[in-house]
Amino acid sequence: MFTTPRRLLLMAAAVVLVALVGAVSLWWFGGPEPAAVDADRAVSEDASAREMADEEPDDAPLSEPPIEPDQLTGTWIVDTSREFDLVAGRGTFVGYRVDEDLVGVGATTAVGRTPEVVGSVTLDRTRLTQVMIEADLTALVSDDRRRDGRIRDMLGADATASFSLDDTIDLGEVPRVGEVIELQVAGHLTIGDVTRTVAVAIEAGLTETGMVVAGSTRILLADFDVSVPSAGIVLSASDEAVIEWQLYLRRE
Repeated sequence: MFTTPRRLLLMAAAVVLVALVGAVSLWWFGGPEPAAVDADRAVSEDASAREMADEEPDDAPLSEPPIEPDQLTGTWIVDTSREFDLVAGRGTFVGYRVDEDLVGVGATTAVGRTPEVVGSVTLDRTRLTQVMIEADLTALVSDDRRRDGRIRDMLGADATASFSLDDTIDLGEVPRVGEVIELQVAGHLTIGDVTRTVAVAIEAGLTETGMVVAGSTRILLADFDVSVPSAGIVLSASDEAVIEWQLYLRRE
């Protein structure tokens, strides 16, 4: 059976269409996946950035080890002065990670982050007594503006997420500058109007001029009345999400 020119033309058009769909998919969703938060990396990058800029700290209360517990006492506020970079994971941010299955791409992870974060951490020597962090979810950005627009529409014009500590935590010994400690804490996570108790894995490290805190917790979006955004190119998306944050802190 011979293939007619018309059939050949239709087959060629179908091949081109499939190729275009694949190209568009890779264009919108094929970028590098931002690495998970890592306090060690954040502390190192902070030190490297200051070294490259040949900066001397204006106020370096933590620059001379060993650090005394009294040096930690006080309120430390979120510092957003460092440049935010979604892919490189630089700066202060709060974000999400959700697994997706996309047409023409396959399994991937959607990562969105907002640099619009405020809040503080209070220490009494080596005891963490208070944490209050709030993020503006309307400023979430990912590698795709269409996803960002759907999330903003879904969450609403004034959507925020906040985290507060459930109880005081003893940090133990004071870490040296550049050293990172790991903690498990419980707290209250609020997304929109829904609050749940969550367990959080935290890494905290001291820099020459402040502190870095990175953490994450795994949640079910349905528990916070959040629906998974849908799109024609998305075959499926998990209802499970990782909420993560990287915070630079400076003494108030």
